[in-house]
Amino acid sequence: MDPEAKSYLRGKRYNREKRQGERTDLTSPTNEEKSTTADRLAAQYHVSRQTIEKDGAFAEAVDELEAQVRKDQRQASARYC
Repeated sequence: MDPEAKSYLRGKRYNREKRQGERTDLTSPTNEEKSTTADRLAAQYHVSRQTIEKDGAFAEAVDELEAQVRKDQRQASARYC
């Protein structure tokens, strides 16, 4: 698997897992001590926390580009029908 594919897949997982069960009303000290999703995935994949966070941004950008290309293709197809 090439490095871009690995980055994309790590980023997709990070983006999906960081949003699961997300709550903004938790302020107890125990929550501050828990490792974050980025820390946990970084340890699992043997990369840095920053790499995981950058992978998340990369995955979002790729998905956005894909959505735009699909939209452009649909518009082009509609013109010729």
